[in-house]
Amino acid sequence: MKQTVLVIDDALMIREMLRKVLESEGLDVIEASDGEEALRVADEHRPDICIVDVFLPKRGGLSVMSELAKRIGAGRIIAITGGENFDAQTVLELAQPLEVADALAKPIDINKLLNSVRRILPDARPRSGNNGDSPANA
Repeated sequence: MKQTVLVIDDALMIREMLRKVLESEGLDVIEASDGEEALRVADEHRPDICIVDVFLPKRGGLSVMSELAKRIGAGRIIAITGGENFDAQTVLELAQPLEVADALAKPIDINKLLNSVRRILPDARPRSGNNGDSPANA
């Protein structure tokens, strides 16, 4: 059975890019564009991992991460942010009580993202031609 990733970001372009990359790794991808939708989708589909933008409409990313951690378990969330006032380290510090697995700044380094996904989901293995060694940004 394929493992499922829930991608939560209000930017369609980011969601589409992450879908393409994650599906190429053999993962099922579901999406949400705001915090409230994210929680509904998570309840419906029970994802194995969530990639969550910190800045979301309708319900903030940290609040969403807190709820998701209760629903899918600790260490199964990757925080992403493009906010000028927060770098990835600051986000990771803010999200530490939520046991977020990783925090990545936009533009997202795809290889770092995939390495994080593989750490969380050991069954997600590199496909040929994507070993995480070459730089790629989205």
